[in-house]
Amino acid sequence: MGEQKRISPREQRVAWRRQTDSALIPIRKTDFYPNLRTGRRECWGAETLDGEWSFQREESSGTPWLVRHRPSVADGSYDLPVLLCGTLRACRLAIGRGEAAEALRTRKRERAEVAEGPVAR
Repeated sequence: MGEQKRISPREQRVAWRRQTDSALIPIRKTDFYPNLRTGRRECWGAETLDGEWSFQREESSGTPWLVRHRPSVADGSYDLPVLLCGTLRACRLAIGRGEAAEALRTRKRERAEVAEGPVAR
């Protein structure tokens, strides 16, 4: 039998990054606040370059990123966060892979069904 090449953990991380980098959506960081413990500036808000999606965190450490669809917030059709992500990178991947758009469609559909009331059969 042939020998399988052993891949180091670093090589695995690099390969994983290469696979996911193509799905990263470009962003503009908008809000920065200093970390009280270290003094470093941290990003607490961002938006996609096309302006369709925004990302925000509450002002306490360890909080998830809130992903909002800006046109839906503006027209009032859906003003709650579409997704919660652990990191800004995870937000960018969710947008790039279409997961956030699918979650938005699902939530709007569910909201419409609730507003219509029970369906008579």
